[in-house]
Amino acid sequence: LDPGPLLRAGGFDPAEVTPTKPIRYLLGGSADTHLAWTAALDGEPVRVEATFWKGQAVGFTVLAPDVPFWRQMPETQLWQGSGADWAMRIVAVFVFVFLLLLARRNAQLGRGDGPGSRRLLTFVLVGMGGGVILQGHYSFHRFYSLFTVVIVICFCVGAAVFVRLAYLAVEPPIRKRYPFLLVSWTRLLSGDYRNSLVARDALIGLTLGTSVSAARALYAALPSWIEIRGVPLIYTAADDLIRKRWVLGKLCEAPLYAIFFGFLVIGVLLLGRMLLRSDGRAWLAPFLLMTLFPIAGGNLALEVVLGMVVAGLYLLALRSGGLLSLVLAFFAFQSLSYTPMGLFEGVWYSDGGLLVVGLLSALAAVAAWLSTGGRAILPRGVLDAVDAE
Repeated sequence: LDPGPLLRAGGFDPAEVTPTKPIRYLLGGSADTHLAWTAALDGEPVRVEATFWKGQAVGFTVLAPDVPFWRQMPETQLWQGSGADWAMRIVAVFVFVFLLLLARRNAQLGRGDGPGSRRLLTFVLVGMGGGVILQGHYSFHRFYSLFTVVIVICFCVGAAVFVRLAYLAVEPPIRKRYPFLLVSWTRLLSGDYRNSLVARDALIGLTLGTSVSAARALYAALPSWIEIRGVPLIYTAADDLIRKRWVLGKLCEAPLYAIFFGFLVIGVLLLGRMLLRSDGRAWLAPFLLMTLFPIAGGNLALEVVLGMVVAGLYLLALRSGGLLSLVLAFFAFQSLSYTPMGLFEGVWYSDGGLLVVGLLSALAAVAAWLSTGGRAILPRGVLDAVDAE
């Protein structure tokens, strides 16, 4: 094994690096060789780590030797972010704690949709399991593989149980205060997926979620048309570009995050109702929360405008089609966010984008057909007139 070409590609002279003991599991377990060196980069000491699988490089990173490595990994970006990011995290934690306490109270009073919550738990568990399996980086290291399996099982079960508790928390008060938000949702949970009202609300959600994604893409494209600063690029992970099963895995996981989002918004609505003592003014709380979503501190004025547009579209979905429309709106937005999109269908990553667009288009077409009760969307006379011409 010759690591020289990899080191030279990373900007290091193989003759000037010193081998050292690698940090175990730093770059994951999908490798059979793990090497490390100490070196200098621009006059500063650094630590270089690389992994190989059957002679091919599969991992490479450069670390500062005087900073713990876990503080330099991409996952630690969770602890970074703007003030709006931190505000969102604090509000989300507060709301979910509130939902857990509310679920406990509802359980003590014997309230809640038990059968529906169990079906929801099963759906989330299957979706999360499928998503994790499709996105897995598999390893032949026994300890690493066992550890990964245990973590995955705990995460999937924990997420499914939390979703069930959150539903048991929001369902009774929403049924009492805003029953129209649960009509199509409860019909879907009962298995009546061919119901025309369920299909109509699903179509509303998919349409408005696509509109949110279009608004975000339009905002990101503004610097191409006018002189403006502070607008971030749309980020796409490398795995989304090169691994189609990774995109499929993200699609399996997307419903879980969409359900989390829906329950978060409903929880904020309930908190707003409790604090403001008004069914109407309570809608200001989720509007303000969702306005914070796009704010990253780049161009505050435009980000606030984008946030208001996004919040308006999501609330329109909730008011028009209830919880089902809101969840599917966020599902559509998340699915399109995971996908490398472009205007040129011939680029090498375009099939991943076509996969997601095709899936959402098929769901929308089925929903449109079912929303008419299975009847033809266009009257037969219109089609006959077209044929006659």
